Amino acid sequence: MSKRIVLIPFPTDNSQEHLFSTKGGNILPETIQQEEDAARSLSETHRLVQKVESFPDSPKKQIVLSEIQGAHNINKENLRKARTNREESTKPGWRRIAATDIFCSNTVGLARVLADLFEADDVLYIRGHCAAGSPMLQSSDHEIDIAIPDIIALLANGLPKVYPGRIKLFACESALGLNAKESFAALFKKTLVNKGWVNARVVGYGESLNTFIVRADGHKSATDGTRAKDNKVYA
Repeated sequence: MSKRIVLIPFPTDNSQEHLFSTKGGNILPETIQQEEDAARSLSETHRLVQKVESFPDSPKKQIVLSEIQGAHNINKENLRKARTNREESTKPGWRRIAATDIFCSNTVGLARVLADLFEADDVLYIRGHCAAGSPMLQSSDHEIDIAIPDIIALLANGLPKVYPGRIKLFACESALGLNAKESFAALFKKTLVNKGWVNARVVGYGESLNTFIVRADGHKSATDGTRAKDNKVYA
């Protein structure tokens, strides 16, 4: 039976949206607690703002009020993020992918599952943000970029050099170049071959991709509504 593994080549803390959208449901059991804590903090800073506003005007009052309002705005944003996480926990994930098939760069057991990929029907997905002509992938929180050699260094920890299966670079426009710049998929393929993986088949995508499953049929899709598979390009 073919194996399907999803590698998100960034730390877990920077990969929450891609983890949610791949697995479906809530990958963090503390999501509800996070929302409750954020709501409690927001209520507290709201109470403090009202209390300070009732004080007589003075330079000190304005300084204290500014500090509390700053904290209040941070708490508003934290509550918004917590509610978004909870809402996302009800969305479907990828077909034929279980939580145990998803790995970040710091997930225990990554080397072991990579070593177990050796069939022609096996698929290794690599997720991240990308754009036409980009030599990098970006984390789902847009905080970290990773270069192709660093991604391949992760693979070198376990993926057999004889791996004959597919490596699908599930990232927006990963198969598109820009002016004189080659596509991410083309650059990835060249580097992969130079490092000794001569049998793997590299797949990029020629459209922007939806992060979450939005089609009624449950398939991964591009932002134009077509199925993601219809936009595959072999490098």
